[in-house]
Amino acid sequence: MFVYRPKTHEFIKSRQGGVVLLFALSAPVVFAFFAAVVTYSGFVANKIKLQQAADAAVLAVVGDMRVSDGNQSRLESVARTVALSQLEIKTGDASLDVTVTKALPVTASVNFSITAASGATVILSRTYKSVISYFPGLETLRLTASASANFSGSTKVCVVSLESSAADAIHLKDNASIDARDCSVYANSKSAGAIRSEGASLIKSGSLCSAGGYAGTSTNYLPVPKTDCPAVKDPLADRPAPPPTNCDYTDLRLIGVTRTLSPGTYCGGLVVDKGAQVTLNPGIYVIKDGALIVGPGGSTTTKTSSNDCEEHDRRPDTRSECGATSSTSQIGYLRGTNVGFYFTGTVSAGAGGVSHPMRFMKDSVVELTAPKTGPLAGLLFFEDRAAASHRLFEVMSNNARKLVGTIYLSKGTFSVNSTQTVADQSEYTAIIVNKLDLAQAPRLVINTNYFSTDVPVPNGIGPYSSVVSLTR
Repeated sequence: MFVYRPKTHEFIKSRQGGVVLLFALSAPVVFAFFAAVVTYSGFVANKIKLQQAADAAVLAVVGDMRVSDGNQSRLESVARTVALSQLEIKTGDASLDVTVTKALPVTASVNFSITAASGATVILSRTYKSVISYFPGLETLRLTASASANFSGSTKVCVVSLESSAADAIHLKDNASIDARDCSVYANSKSAGAIRSEGASLIKSGSLCSAGGYAGTSTNYLPVPKTDCPAVKDPLADRPAPPPTNCDYTDLRLIGVTRTLSPGTYCGGLVVDKGAQVTLNPGIYVIKDGALIVGPGGSTTTKTSSNDCEEHDRRPDTRSECGATSSTSQIGYLRGTNVGFYFTGTVSAGAGGVSHPMRFMKDSVVELTAPKTGPLAGLLFFEDRAAASHRLFEVMSNNARKLVGTIYLSKGTFSVNSTQTVADQSEYTAIIVNKLDLAQAPRLVINTNYFSTDVPVPNGIGPYSSVVSLTR
């Protein structure tokens, strides 16, 4: 009897055919399973990225509300730019919908101005493609993320002494006064005499806080300072300094001329002396290895030479403005709109071994407003953080009534020694300095009309000194 015995290779071949058939039948199910896994993983990952982008966007929006008019299209542009950078997609390739809604406090009227807004919400929505998108009806998935942020706290910080340990971080004597009734004054020093107001001097503020203590009687303060307050972080610590440039002028001294100056680096300083009337074009003025001096004043009749007027000026085309005979009052005038001064380099020490990078002399007229844009937006004076400590920036002028912007001297002392009112014609003035010193009889006015000027208020100052935090 004949019995068929299949060959081994035929058996294997037959078995492989079954496996192939089984795989062919199960492949769609397996593919669908893995596609679902991949799609879900991708969905979760992209959802997280979108949420992170929304968080970053809303913080940027609320931060921009601090220094802008809160225009809706501007805020949406800020949110979109930040979100796209977070998602690492190009504007032209992006399918991203952005919605920005400003939050209003309960007591606010029905308007969306920055003065009423207490925060904002950003909603991002975009399509997402994955492996499962190849199935009919599942071409795209829609992802949405929402984030909100608010200002917490309402203190308007306008004066901060950054000195951490020494006494007299804020010091007033004689008949000096500070009028900051609508904002808060802080001294970070832990010294028992961090704030000292003596004689007939007076500090009047919305609140007055010392990390240490204070010296003086209750008649020197309104209100009496709070003590053991937490130190205030330097709100401008992360603000970059202007980039260095070559000298545009060297040892420029102007006497008895009317002159318009342009932004640039003034090596050896800038002196506006004896009857000079100087107007500054908008921009940044770097005062390097010298001082900015306006004054001193007096009334004399002089005949000046071009060398007296402009010593070592590297732009000689304007020398014809010099050499005029003058018998008028010899007050020095310095005026500038949207100008900022950056003090860098070294300045030789004067009497008492103290350097004076800036001196507005008694018989001077100074009217300055800070830039609207650029590296020094909102900053009127900015001292190099690498400068020597305790340099003296002096205002002795009896006519320095318009100083709009922020005075930022992280290593220096801002000293006001005059007999007249200072900064009272400014829409706002903020002071962030190592030390603040007032003597004689000046009245330093710290106005807080932040929204009456187009000069921006830096983050962490004024109405924006409150903390910005995510709420959801």
